[in-house]
Amino acid sequence: MELEAVLLTTGWYVRPAGSCGSVGWEPVPWELAYIKGARSASDAVARAKRHGVVRWYKEVCDEV
Repeated sequence: MELEAVLLTTGWYVRPAGSCGSVGWEPVPWELAYIKGARSASDAVARAKRHGVVRWYKEVCDEV
């Protein structure tokens, strides 16, 4: 699953690529996840993947 970073006024957030809104059910149940300390979109995605801070992303990786 690809991730995309979204910049909001409070910082960088990560969600599945191509999705809309802050919560969804496809490809797995997910919610917008705040990435603390991210300085760019690529940094936010890398931190989400590296640290496993996004619970729903970790669940997808564990299934594969």
